[in-house]
Amino acid sequence: LYILSEGNWNMNQAELAYYDIESDNIQKKYFFTQNNTDLGDTGNDLAIYGSKMYCVVSGANIDNGGYIEIITPQTGKSQKRILLKDSEGKNDQPRKITFHKNKAYITTYSGSVVRLDTTSLEIDAQIKLNGTFPEGICVYNRQLYVCNSGQGTGNSISVVDIPSFKETKTITVPQNPVAICATQEGNIYFTTADLSWLNGTPSNLHLLNAETGQVTRSFDIRASRLALGKDYVYTVDNITNWNTFETTDYNYKINLKSQEVSVFTNDLWDYFMAYNINVNKANDDVYILGQGQDIAIFNSEGTLKEKLKTGTGYGNSVIPIFK
Repeated sequence: LYILSEGNWNMNQAELAYYDIESDNIQKKYFFTQNNTDLGDTGNDLAIYGSKMYCVVSGANIDNGGYIEIITPQTGKSQKRILLKDSEGKNDQPRKITFHKNKAYITTYSGSVVRLDTTSLEIDAQIKLNGTFPEGICVYNRQLYVCNSGQGTGNSISVVDIPSFKETKTITVPQNPVAICATQEGNIYFTTADLSWLNGTPSNLHLLNAETGQVTRSFDIRASRLALGKDYVYTVDNITNWNTFETTDYNYKINLKSQEVSVFTNDLWDYFMAYNINVNKANDDVYILGQGQDIAIFNSEGTLKEKLKTGTGYGNSVIPIFK
């Protein structure tokens, strides 16, 4: 497994850990070891597509900018660092990435989607959206669906036609959409991040019908991050009292056919502070990552299989690699 941790913002702490399941050995600070350089600040997303691994790093601030780190999965060595620029040539900060037919699509904080050719590793197009601070992005039926968070003020999902690479419409949704995924049947699940600390609404999970463009259900569960499995959508969130450090973790699974909601697992441990969740598409293992160095590996039934410490805080992504 490759494990991406964001690290604390503005501290140049983003890092990869490498875990060999067979030997039960985890190598911390793996990117630095393999490349003799830091990964950067902050690690926002990680994905393998084809023969390459793509790590999305935002940069500490807009002056520093951000980039896509192209990595050889078998070795952990960097092939290329692709700097992100906005339409005016200024440094930009990438957030999330998805793929379709030899192209990568990356959301950026300038309010754009950038298109990267995965063969030439060159940016060949970008478009400005009718929304601000886009976050999560997914593909369904040759269309991109992009969450316009507005850093808490946004309430839309942009729809981008992939062949023409043009925004075709925006769909009004509940406030602060951040994470999104699509099923083969055209059900699009997205989360809205917590605004209760600003006297707004708590985090939630919602269901969007891709054919009608309508939000058909809000599940009324605490859910800020999500992951799509074979039979379920999995979600996590936490509420932490930063004066006492008392934390309540929330994790659910939603049946893709029946829409039934149930708790995924009660097998967590104290001070976990659930931060993100991923699914291994090969075996349906579920990975819950914490705000500390914690990562927990569960089977699809919610039984704990392994606990790891990554060496870096704010776990973001877990990517399986088969050698």
